[in-house]
Parts: sequence; structure tokens; C-alpha cells
Amino acid sequence: MSRSSVADRPETNGEAGETFEGLGPLLDEVDELAADRGEVSLADLLKALGQASYGPLLLLPALLIISPLSAFVGFDSVMGILIALVAVQMLFGRKHVWLPQALLRKPVSQKRLGKVMRFLRPVARFTDRIIHPRMEWLAAAPYSRIMAAVCAIIGITMPPLEAIPFSNTIGAAVVSFIALGLTVRDGALIAIAIAVLVVGGGAGLYYAFG
Repeated sequence: MSRSSVADRPETNGEAGETFEGLGPLLDEVDELAADRGEVSLADLLKALGQASYGPLLLLPALLIISPLSAFVGFDSVMGILIALVAVQMLFGRKHVWLPQALLRKPVSQKRLGKVMRFLRPVARFTDRIIHPRMEWLAAAPYSRIMAAVCAIIGITMPPLEAIPFSNTIGAAVVSFIALGLTVRDGALIAIAIAVLVVGGGAGLYYAFG
């Protein structure tokens, strides 16, 4: 395989609500994969999504940043770069998603993944109950491209902000909401994400310069 990887299914602009069954079933697939192999790579986790649409590809790294894995030095930076790479390609309308092998081959042990799963299960149960298609115009172009730009900016800022504990949590939450909203065409969730970004960004600016 070459030093880079391209998702080989056509991109669907993140609007894949018809095939996304929810976070719970996705976590079940990841659990089974980890049990079979002992450890999983980022490429394995992306394959577990079963699709190459941008929404799920943004969702996975954002959720991992919110999880206990973010305690490891450099993890937020790697995931932030991944978010930025995916978001920029969505912004420019690429038909296939390119990701570097250096990121895709990064392994996660079953023990560490188990901690992540225990953290994400309650989140999955909550989100799977509330997300559904609504305000779909906000999940379609041109607004989906604007959301891609927002995610790209958040991803780019994650490496320098990693030195500040938990500073990337709000950004990762915003990307998660946007990604879920794009995936299931839930515009209300995207609107919540923007509200969280405005409030969180305003609070950060006040703390820094106020």
C-alpha cells in the first residue's frame, strides 16, 4: 500500500443518515473488533464506520478527544490534524477522502479502548435517543461547507492548545455535534454546536483578555 490512503467509496457530503444506525451500534462494532484483534488502528476504527462520508470521519476523532485517551501527550494534536484534514477536504468538495498512513496505522490497545468505550456508552445512549432528521437545510450546502470550515479551524487550533489541560474539550464537542448533525441531517444539533462554540469562544476570550 502507498504511504497515503484514500477512502474508496464515494463521499456523500456527510449526509448519510440513511445508513448511520447510531453511536451505540458503532461502539458495538468497535468492541467486537478489539476483542478479535487485541488492538485496533485508526484505519480499523474508520472501517467500522462502514462508510466514507465526511460526517462519521469527523465524528470519530472528536469523540476520541473527549475520551480519556486525550490524557496522552500528543493525542489531541494528532486527532486535531485528522479533523482538519477531513474538514478541509469536505470544504473543497473532494469526492474521496485522503488520509496519511502514519495516522491510520496508529494502534490503540484493547485495554485503553475499553476505557474509552466505558466513557462513551452513556454518551451514545443519550445521543441516540435525541438525534433525528430536522431542520435539514442546515445540514445541506452551502451551510455544510461553512460547518466544514468551522471544523477545520477547530482542528488546526488543537495542537497549540494541547498544552492547556482540557482546552480542546469544547472544540471536540462542537465538532462532534456538527458531525452527528451532518450525518443524520439534524440541523438542530448543528445549531446547538454553533451556540456552544460562540459561548465557549466568548468565555475564552474574556478569560484571556478580560
